[in-house]
Amino acid sequence: MISFTVSFLEDFMGVWKRTQHAVLGLFALASAAAFAGCSLQLPAGTGDDIDSPVYAQAGSCNPTTYTAGVVNIQLVINNQTGQPLTLNSYGLSGELDHWNQRPQTTLPAGSCEIITGYSHDEFSTLSMYVEYATGSGDTAMFAAQADNNSDKNTTTGTNVVQRDGTPATDLAIDSSITPHPLGGYDFATVTATIKPAS
Repeated sequence: MISFTVSFLEDFMGVWKRTQHAVLGLFALASAAAFAGCSLQLPAGTGDDIDSPVYAQAGSCNPTTYTAGVVNIQLVINNQTGQPLTLNSYGLSGELDHWNQRPQTTLPAGSCEIITGYSHDEFSTLSMYVEYATGSGDTAMFAAQADNNSDKNTTTGTNVVQRDGTPATDLAIDSSITPHPLGGYDFATVTATIKPAS
């Protein structure tokens, strides 16, 4: 009986120490990342004020009235290039800005996605950009800007360039922006279709 109890306690203490080491290791990793100004990517969540990494899904892309914040952007990207688009980078900037739906890492040919972000500051401009690499090696940049002053709602910066920075000749982006002022709220819907140049 005594040997069983000692054996049980040794097993329990071994598990306890391994658990303690794992927890301390995760804490140290998170602390080091925070100190270095990095963020750890956690599994996809629901998209809220702590910027859970929720990613847009390809499929039916019918814009809706999107008002998660005071200033909102809804970016619809349609890939009509005949080849997949591969995500290079993306960003959102503004006071109190948050992602709701982030871009996909790969946008298949013939599909679309809706990307959304918002801000809780009615006096700041919200800017979003998404950059994809095309199958031909070009870079496709999708940009949107929203502001409670609808004169500042733009898609400036939306274009396709070759590796040397000159405008692409094989692909083009058709884009439009629709501002939707709703009293004290503003949301801008940007629709952008990348396709072969005509």
